[in-house]
Amino acid sequence: MTSMDFEDDIANYKGPVNDSMPAYVRAGFVRKVYFTLSMQLILTFLIAMPFKAFLSPSWVHSHAYLSQVASVIAIAVMIGTMCCCKDATRTYPGNYVFLLVITVCISITVGFLTAIYKTDSVLLALGATVMVFGSLTAYAKYTKSDFTGMGPYLMAALMSLMGFGFVLSLFSMFASVPPVMQTLYALGGTLIFSMYIVYDTQQILGGRSIELGVDEYVFAALNLYLDIINLFITLLQLMGQREN
Repeated sequence: MTSMDFEDDIANYKGPVNDSMPAYVRAGFVRKVYFTLSMQLILTFLIAMPFKAFLSPSWVHSHAYLSQVASVIAIAVMIGTMCCCKDATRTYPGNYVFLLVITVCISITVGFLTAIYKTDSVLLALGATVMVFGSLTAYAKYTKSDFTGMGPYLMAALMSLMGFGFVLSLFSMFASVPPVMQTLYALGGTLIFSMYIVYDTQQILGGRSIELGVDEYVFAALNLYLDIINLFITLLQLMGQREN
């Protein structure tokens, strides 16, 4: 099934991803999500790699504001689109423009982060992320437990983590943050984003209590992409060693 074939199918079929929909449409939805996710991850690698290969940690530190600007743009685009024109995430080609802007901005942030860590630490975190993602994807697919109803609890945990991170940021302006607090923050993030991978994967595969619409493949790919990137970042913070 080509990309345009799938676009035609979802134009003719509106509904959740479950066992009642045509099998080829459901399979096309899943393939579309993971293909889009793969393209996002490849783009992130291509953008982030030069930061690690060619930029010194001192340059990265002195230009850290660029990473912050990229993060703000990504968040603004996500919030603005979801609040004002959510249909843009469901219709071609606007959904891909939306996805591209966010992916590029996040990739720049990842590039800045990896540049301040040692290469072996980055590779270790990358390998751990691949293993965790693969294991959790298999678990989400084959387990009989339904995690799709955990959205409110995961959101509460994520908001708590963000609040904790904000407090640590304020504290770091006046004193050095104790390593144990940084470790707790990274460990909490690792657990939360691991749960999000299971939660989002089950929504993508369908057949659970909460399902995505077949036209939400870009939204689904973005969710998994954010889970993977944040898992990688927290694992890097948890296990990584910074450049001198």
